[in-house]
Order: sequence, then C-alpha cells, then structure tokens
Amino acid sequence: MQLSIDLTGRDVLVTGSDTAARQAVRRYEAAGAVVYRLSTPQRGP
Repeated sequence: MQLSIDLTGRDVLVTGSDTAARQAVRRYEAAGAVVYRLSTPQRGP
C-alpha cells in the first residue's frame, strides 16, 4: 500500500547499507524530509 505524507521540514533517520536504503532516502526526500543517513557496514561474501 502506498501512502502519501507531507514530511516537509521533518527530520528522518534512515539506517542500513547504502544499497538497501537508497529507495527509502529518495522517497523521504521527495516528501520534503531532511534525511540523515547512518550507514551500516556491508557484509562480506
């Protein structure tokens, strides 16, 4: 289910690897949020 919410000026913290969090960061930024990232180390092979 897709919901639209106005996050203009709201702080949002996204955690996870750069690859996994990429879509969430774009979605929150598009909704107007101020996005902060906390990257986690990527696992080895």
